[in-house]
Amino acid sequence: MIFASYFVTICIYIFLPNVTSYLGLSGVLYGAAVYSGLNEYNEQKTVSILLLSYVLLKLLFHDFINEITYVDDMLNGLTILTQAHWYGAIFGVLVYIVEIKK
Repeated sequence: MIFASYFVTICIYIFLPNVTSYLGLSGVLYGAAVYSGLNEYNEQKTVSILLLSYVLLKLLFHDFINEITYVDDMLNGLTILTQAHWYGAIFGVLVYIVEIKK
């Protein structure tokens, strides 16, 4: 989990230099969900497919409605950094690939 947060932070620093602050753990959670879905595929195919499909649809949905803010975000004055979700998901895939090559 610590490596996932470092990965997301470094990706934000490199690819989104205009972002001056980031508060969240959502990228790490997306990475954990993707990794879990891939890791458990052989044992629980239906659950894994549902989990991975949900994560992918949620990622695409957030990109589609990127211009729309949520009520919570309007109250807090924050916006959702959807790129962090993608970076976390990519990290989950990378960890899975490295693990299966061992």
